[in-house]
Amino acid sequence: MALPPFEIRYKKSALYFVFGVLGFIFFGATFMIFFSGAALSGAYTYISYFTTVLILALGGVLLYKRFKDPRPVLVFLSDGLLFPRKHERFIPWGSVTKWKIRRDKSNYRLVVHTDHGKTSIDITWLETSVKHIEELMARYIRQPGPGGFLR
Repeated sequence: MALPPFEIRYKKSALYFVFGVLGFIFFGATFMIFFSGAALSGAYTYISYFTTVLILALGGVLLYKRFKDPRPVLVFLSDGLLFPRKHERFIPWGSVTKWKIRRDKSNYRLVVHTDHGKTSIDITWLETSVKHIEELMARYIRQPGPGGFLR
């Protein structure tokens, strides 16, 4: 019997983190420029400040679009693993040679090795825990079904 599809999206709390960090940096830079006496130093100070603010605003907009996108980040299907945001990349369970969850400091990545290379995705800010993703990988890769196999 085939397992039902399981979709995983980004957490809504990721947006709060992004806005919090951007707000802290924006207000911290504003406080530093205008209240430390550096504002009297000339146009170079203002140009560098506004350039920094524009780069932060661009980064904030890009992260907002990424976290607010309604499409799932990762979909477990009975046939394979689907990455809808990575050019609709689909990996059948039969072509998976090895998979692991890599931890770098406080970030987690799911790395899936196939005959054609490897695919990696950041799973730190997903609404499902790392342990649950590990259990899903173990359950879906072992189930016999179309394209699935027993390990």
